[in-house]
Amino acid sequence: MRKHYTAHGQKEKLSTVWRLHMVQLIYLLSDVKFWTITAQTVVNVLALLIKHEGAKLLLVVHMLEIFSHSVVLQNVMRSITYRGNTLLQTAGLALVMIYFFGVIGFMQFPELFQVYYFPYFTCSTCFTLLLYFLCFLYLFYLMYLLG
Repeated sequence: MRKHYTAHGQKEKLSTVWRLHMVQLIYLLSDVKFWTITAQTVVNVLALLIKHEGAKLLLVVHMLEIFSHSVVLQNVMRSITYRGNTLLQTAGLALVMIYFFGVIGFMQFPELFQVYYFPYFTCSTCFTLLLYFLCFLYLFYLMYLLG
């Protein structure tokens, strides 16, 4: 016995297919992995098409993928950033100590800061602690350049 399809049956079949396509589209739009791969592909194409020497840096985006798959690298990043506040406090303490050494050095040995390569800072112009510190940093930089 043959089945006869009516217009009503065809309409139901079309509406079911339409619903299925809508569900697939909604699932695709909400899929994070799909958007990640799409973004990486777009960045790759941009890195290859842009005629700038810095455009190759766009390929670094793939490092995020490597980090997301490697448990060892995730543990390394977690251990580095775990004590971030302590690291910032240590850097701040180092800056304060360098400042104090610069001020003490300038106050104890002002004749060492009289350099011919020192056009802007002399003993007469360094009358505040900030300028003492800048003199010290500039002299340190000159000593590094001169060897």
